[in-house]
Amino acid sequence: MAVIRPHGDELYRLLDEQSALRRVATLVAAGSSDEDLARAVGAEIGELFGAEAANVLRWDGETLRVVGEWSMTGENRWRAGSVFTFGGDTITARVIAAAGPARVDSAADLETEFGRARWRELGLEASIGAPIVIDGNVWGVVTASRRTPGAPFPPGAEEQLADFAALVATAIANSQSRREIALLAEEQAALRRVATLVAAGRPQVDVVEAVAHEVSKLHEADAVHLVRWEGVVDEVVVVGGWSNDSEESLSPGSLYHPAPGSATLQVLETGLCSRTDESSLELGCRSVISAPVIVDATLRGALTALRPCGEPFPVGAEVRLRSFGDLAAQA
Repeated sequence: MAVIRPHGDELYRLLDEQSALRRVATLVAAGSSDEDLARAVGAEIGELFGAEAANVLRWDGETLRVVGEWSMTGENRWRAGSVFTFGGDTITARVIAAAGPARVDSAADLETEFGRARWRELGLEASIGAPIVIDGNVWGVVTASRRTPGAPFPPGAEEQLADFAALVATAIANSQSRREIALLAEEQAALRRVATLVAAGRPQVDVVEAVAHEVSKLHEADAVHLVRWEGVVDEVVVVGGWSNDSEESLSPGSLYHPAPGSATLQVLETGLCSRTDESSLELGCRSVISAPVIVDATLRGALTALRPCGEPFPVGAEVRLRSFGDLAAQA
């Protein structure tokens, strides 16, 4: 097992580190999945730094989700998929606050009860961490930990860990780019299928149904509706729609009453794409994206896609929805 050696073996330590970095870089170049890369990075840094556990965690601004984990014994309380509350004086909080490497050498270093309770919960004695930074923002954290009392990591180990975090950031950025390219290709194919129906002069109901179906697949929506504004706030008529659950669908001609400030009403009042969590008498609380449907320079309605509350659409989804709203308008 490769571990950090005494200072007299600095050359060997450096060779071990470079070998581990090359192996991780090879996975990055091969386009490994985020999960596979996270597991591999955990194993490499765990062995290289003489750690007993290592983790790659995703930070969403409120919680931490374990993307990949490694443990010397195979027992790690930070299992992949586990979600932890963020806060207090913990190794992850220090890394995120500084947007740089950090370390905790013992429980005595922690300044909050939250941090000390988390420390005890995970059975830790020492930890180092480094940020995964993408586009200038902290995407997540890489950590390595020990559970043996009185065995802090060598000085500067957290700085060396940052090299692995940088490789993880590169891999995730590449993965996101590949997903964006794939999504763009799927979107263009969906738009071509609907445009073909419009060009062929197919009935409006067929086009609306096709638009709703394509949008639902592309954006992984539970329901999609084309609504027509009657000109009075809170009085919105559903023209057509689709749902993967009949209980969530609204029949053509039925009234839809989104709450004030909702994405749907924002679109109908401003003509601009919008997104928000909104509620209605008919469907309850939903995460919604909405785009205008403009006919002959007149705002006639909105195309909306819905998910359960707490499952927001990806950033920019409401803008991409606009192209489908334009095709619905042509029908």
